[in-house]
Amino acid sequence: MIILDVWLGPNSELDGIELLKKLIIINPIIPVIIISGHGTVDMAVNAIKNGAYDFIEKPFNSEKIIILSKRAIESAKLANENKLLKKIAHPNTPLIGNSSFIINLQKDLDRFSKSKSRILITGSRGSGKKLIAQIIHKNLFGSENLVKIIDFKNLSDSELTELLEDNQEKISNKNIFINSNNGTLVFDNIDSLPIFFQKKILLYLENKNFFNKSNIKWNIKIIAISSKNIDYE
Repeated sequence: MIILDVWLGPNSELDGIELLKKLIIINPIIPVIIISGHGTVDMAVNAIKNGAYDFIEKPFNSEKIIILSKRAIESAKLANENKLLKKIAHPNTPLIGNSSFIINLQKDLDRFSKSKSRILITGSRGSGKKLIAQIIHKNLFGSENLVKIIDFKNLSDSELTELLEDNQEKISNKNIFINSNNGTLVFDNIDSLPIFFQKKILLYLENKNFFNKSNIKWNIKIIAISSKNIDYE
């Protein structure tokens, strides 16, 4: 992760935004947080437009930069994971093997991809749950739209509140539903999500008018993942 100031000093041939453009070309996945002591709305928009993860105006408190850095690193981790999964799971490509289990699994995945129902995938760690979710996503949306994976295991209440903001006057592109529209939203470790926030997600899923008020057409495939047998929890 890189924290980059817009002002790089009088001897620098580049400013932070110009350097940002070069960094994104070298590695588009690495998260870059732009900071400035004289930030404007236009500067912030320009930074995000050119690939910055976020923009912070100085001075800022240490807690804010720590939370943002943690979130940026997690986002980069998921982006890299998506990149690796794209090389493994190609849409409409059968799983390796010709056993009856693999054949039946492929049929189930094709059926799940066509269904509008929400999906719960359970299994022990390392059993390929995310890979299955990726295949379902690619069968449904193709390779253009990335799957968004949210791991609830290590998120704080403040982070969850921001991701699940339901006040339409405060809602932003950081809301996971808006940020994942026209794609697949995967809830990893759904069993780790506190009941209060589970209810907020349920409100989104049941409130058909919410996105209508925001002039957003709902088009999200919801997949939840758990390493536990939720039926026995």
